[in-house]
Amino acid sequence: MKEGKAFHAYDFTITAEDAFTALDLDIANVEGGDALNYRGEITLSDGRTFTSTNSGDSINSELFYNDAFSFSSQFVCLFSTPPPGEYIIDMTDTYGDGWNGNSIKVTIDGEETYFTIEDGANASGTITIPSGSESGTWEFVLGDYPEEVKFKIYGPSGSVIADVSAPSGGEITLNLCSESL
Repeated sequence: MKEGKAFHAYDFTITAEDAFTALDLDIANVEGGDALNYRGEITLSDGRTFTSTNSGDSINSELFYNDAFSFSSQFVCLFSTPPPGEYIIDMTDTYGDGWNGNSIKVTIDGEETYFTIEDGANASGTITIPSGSESGTWEFVLGDYPEEVKFKIYGPSGSVIADVSAPSGGEITLNLCSESL
């Protein structure tokens, strides 16, 4: 940085509602799997404008800068209770020694079921969500070495509804767009 020149950083937040209003679109028409694609621009004080299409590799290849130029946010389908049916959880431990206290907790109508790998690199589990269930949550319970943890959850239709690597603790977001109630 040259003496006397200031570096400016700006953060901005835009809600989906604000984006749809600016684009004169109806948010009620959004379906799971739809996405908003954003393209950023930087305009210098001399009027030159830079985007992902007219910047050099030194800018576009750096993840920090490229994210400022273009990114998207995808809409997922969320239900208070996952649709009824059989769910498959395929679990992997990249080190091969089990999940070290990490687990997936599924709570259906207050009944908790846990899935983990006790020892080894891979395991699979199945849980059935019965028809008429009133509540359902999926949570990743944090243990040691979560960076070694990977899992995929398949919904009743066979579609991947979660694909997670190195999870942090908390709720697991299931994209239930391909499932039906």
